[in-house]
Amino acid sequence: MHADTRDNIPDAEKRYIKLKQGSLNLFNAKALQDDSKPIFVTEGELDALSILEVSKEANALALGSTSNIDLFLDTIRNIKRQAIQKHEAYYPTILIATDNDSAGQLAARKLSQGLNSSYIDNYIVDIARNCKDPNEALTTDRNKFADTVASTIKDPDNYLVGLLKRISQHKEKPQFIPTGFSNLDQVLDGGLYPQLYVIGAISSLGKTTLAMQIADRIAARQHKHVFIFSLETSKDELTEKNLSRLTFELADDKSGNPQTARGINNGSWLDYPKESKLVMRAVEAYSKYYTYLHIDDGTQSRPSAKDIYSRLNIYCSKYPDNKPVVIVDYLQILRAIDDRDTDKEKVTKSIAEFKRIATTFEVPVIVISSFNRSSYNNPAAMESFKESGEIEYYADTLIGLQYRGIDSEDSNLDNLKKQDPRNIEAKILKNRNGRSGVSVNFAYYPKYNDFIAEDD
Repeated sequence: MHADTRDNIPDAEKRYIKLKQGSLNLFNAKALQDDSKPIFVTEGELDALSILEVSKEANALALGSTSNIDLFLDTIRNIKRQAIQKHEAYYPTILIATDNDSAGQLAARKLSQGLNSSYIDNYIVDIARNCKDPNEALTTDRNKFADTVASTIKDPDNYLVGLLKRISQHKEKPQFIPTGFSNLDQVLDGGLYPQLYVIGAISSLGKTTLAMQIADRIAARQHKHVFIFSLETSKDELTEKNLSRLTFELADDKSGNPQTARGINNGSWLDYPKESKLVMRAVEAYSKYYTYLHIDDGTQSRPSAKDIYSRLNIYCSKYPDNKPVVIVDYLQILRAIDDRDTDKEKVTKSIAEFKRIATTFEVPVIVISSFNRSSYNNPAAMESFKESGEIEYYADTLIGLQYRGIDSEDSNLDNLKKQDPRNIEAKILKNRNGRSGVSVNFAYYPKYNDFIAEDD
């Protein structure tokens, strides 16, 4: 706080001042009781006081801490509930004015989503402009800050200004994350964006392997964190598959033979010097990036989509500038959000929660899905996905993996499975922000858990 800020606060508003002692509570929470004026929500108390100092046309409260978001939402919901019980109108307009940093932007999205779910009118506003927070904006240029607050009250949406600001941020920091497969990246307009991707296939076709290979390449080449929630395969099994793939990629005429995941697990390679050297080369390569892979072993205690949201909430709140990629394997065996849900309700609520994760934390979310049994001998299509209506609705990009040639009249699934390598086609069934109806091809070596892009 600047030395003269508290002195400049009118006497009538000094009663709002609260020292930060003990646990933090909402500052000036009683502002929520009056819906006749717009209500600014800030992070710090001085930010709220700064708004009160320059305007009598709005009220302001402070969270005290971004950890108080739930407290704020519970408070305003209780006020609304009490008004309804008394048959009174309560229609507040909330202007979210959190700090101009990654943590503040994340807090703003959480607040807005929470208010939207309660049908409370709200806008994310920028009254600090080029400053960190409203208090800094006040002390930097009082008149400019007062004008900004006044114009925001009149036009809180200020949509075009906000849009241009977001575009500028995207230019400085590209949103997409390359998958490491150039043919897939080309179709996806550069790679993975902060949205929901669903990858589906029949059993044992390689959908988990492809997702893990994408995770490996993102971690190894870009040093980005990847959260993998594995409900069917243990952490050891996934790691052994990754090491198997690396032995296959590192093997040459002078090395020993590449190892299968099972071979690595049983340790038979320890008796052969060349194979031992090759495996240890793979271990050394993996050691350089495996700490970026956060494998959550859900084989014993399966998480729900809400559990995954909570895990991401903790990480992204602590590291708002280090946004991860999220992979969930797989949708149909997640624990239900509500134990009373039917299979259809479970999928609907879970996929909606993953969409919320992608939107709130601005991260790519890849969800693996199984196919209907009736689709096993047919080309991949939107209706192949179990409970396909909801998956199709929420997914931004829908990818179906299939054996290349399955759509020909004389195709035979058993013969296609016997190919080595297997010829796999990834069909882009839906792409909300890019090309759909196209395919990319891979050679898949299931023995060594390796996909190779044939169009590279």
